[in-house]
Amino acid sequence: MNILNKFLIPVLFVVILAIGISLRIHNLNNVPDRSPDEGIYTYQAATIVERGTEGFKLLAREHGTDKRLWIYPPPHRAGYLWALSAAMKSTNSSGIKTGSYISSAFSVLSLILLVLIGWRFFNRWV
Repeated sequence: MNILNKFLIPVLFVVILAIGISLRIHNLNNVPDRSPDEGIYTYQAATIVERGTEGFKLLAREHGTDKRLWIYPPPHRAGYLWALSAAMKSTNSSGIKTGSYISSAFSVLSLILLVLIGWRFFNRWV
């Protein structure tokens, strides 16, 4: 049982983590087109790239005052918008793949965090 706890359980955690990461990477290019919301987020991030903090304030002000924009997502996903605009600026790309790469990277990070939490707080067999 000691060998099982010492070697097999950590190997299983690594295998599950590797499978999860490989599935995310394998499906990364399965995005044929942007959803309408992703188009709005890309537009909002491009505005932040162009105008910085003032662009973010402008987006919030426009969304709050123009009722026609209320059917679109508001620019309140600031963490995602800033990460997306930083990626767009650093890669000099505003294409469809930029947002999917950001989402995939955070998905892998959350999977790693989930495995670490599971390893720390739960029974080995959970």
